[in-house]
Amino acid sequence: MSKYRLCFYSIIILISIFEVNAYGLNGMGFEAIQLYQEMPYHLRNDISHVCVLNACSHSGLLSQARSIFNQITKKTEKITSIMVCFISFLLLYSKTSL
Repeated sequence: MSKYRLCFYSIIILISIFEVNAYGLNGMGFEAIQLYQEMPYHLRNDISHVCVLNACSHSGLLSQARSIFNQITKKTEKITSIMVCFISFLLLYSKTSL
């Protein structure tokens, strides 16, 4: 692969990750998930996984987050801790809203 093509793919990946993160921070979890799923599988990395899981967290999309988490083949400590933190926040929220 030429260095120009590699640079192009790197830019596309960064833009996609920034968009997923922006959707998530603005509570647009479904849009973030849709964009994440449109990304080619081989271009997804730890950062994109964390961004989409955070988007699910900000939008309260537990079942979607669980589904995405189960699809991730290489679960790093960062990805696992994000998911544990997300579930903890949801449990605390559900107990305080009772």
